Amino acid sequence: MAIKRLVQRLTGLSRIPGPRSYLTQSSPLEAAVNEIFTGRMRFQGCGPVLDGPLVCMGFTNRSGSNLLAAYLRTCPPLAGFGEDLNPSSLRARARAMNSRSLPDFLCDISARGNGKAVFGFKTSFEQLRMLYRNNIPAMYNGGVKLIEIRREDLVAQAISYQIALQTGAWSSRIKTPPHPDPVCDPEALHAIIQGLTAAQTRMDILVERHLVDRLIIRYEDLVLEPDAILQKVGRFLGFDAKDWRAERPPLKRQANSTNDAFRATFRRYLRQQAPD
Repeated sequence: MAIKRLVQRLTGLSRIPGPRSYLTQSSPLEAAVNEIFTGRMRFQGCGPVLDGPLVCMGFTNRSGSNLLAAYLRTCPPLAGFGEDLNPSSLRARARAMNSRSLPDFLCDISARGNGKAVFGFKTSFEQLRMLYRNNIPAMYNGGVKLIEIRREDLVAQAISYQIALQTGAWSSRIKTPPHPDPVCDPEALHAIIQGLTAAQTRMDILVERHLVDRLIIRYEDLVLEPDAILQKVGRFLGFDAKDWRAERPPLKRQANSTNDAFRATFRRYLRQQAPD
C-alpha cells in the first residue's frame, strides 16, 4: 500500500492502469487494417517464411522519423521505412499488389525492395502492437530489430506537432496551400507533451514484454552526427557499415521563429499556472 500511495503522489493519478489495458487491446488503426483484409490478419504458419529480422523504426509524432528514414534509404542495403502500415497507404498498396491478408502484404511489399537486403517499416506503438498481436514477428527468421528515434526536447517536439496539425506541413517536401498563421494553444500543447510521454512509456513496456532487440537514436545526435548514427544503425543490423556516409536527404529544417514564439507563449502559460 505504501508503494501504491507513493506512485499516486508522484503521478497525480488516483489509479494507475495495468499494462493489460494497453498491451492487449486493439486500436482504431488496427480495426481499419482489419477491415481492409476482412479479418485476415494473423500469421498462422509454424515457422519463418522470410529471411532476416523484421526491421522496424519506432517513433512518436515529430520525433524525427522522416529525417532518419530519408537517411536510411540512402544506405545501399536498406529500403522502405515509409508509411506502409498506415491504413490509407496500406489499402492502396495492398490493392495494387493484390495482397489478401496482412501476412501476404508484408511478404509482397518486402519482395519489392529492389534487391535491398532489408525492407523496414515505420511503427508507432499502436502499429508495433498490432504486429505482435497478430503473430507477425514469427514470419521472420530473426525476430524484431527496432530502431527507435526519440527527441530529447519533448517541448520542441510537441510544438512541432501542434504547428503541423494546423498547417498540414508534416514534411518539408509537402507543399501546403495558403493557411492562417498557426496559433499556440498552451493547454493543448501541455496535453500533447503528456501524450508523447505516455506513448514512449508504452513503447518501453511493449519492448520489455516481447524482449525486443532495440537501438535508441536521439534526434539531436542524428542532426549533429548523421554519419556516426548511420554507422551505428548499420552495425546494429549486422552490416559492415564503417564506410556508410550520410547523403543529404531531400528535407529541410522546418523549425523557425514560429516555434520560438510557441515556446514563449507556453512558458508564459506555465508561469500563470504556477506563479512564484
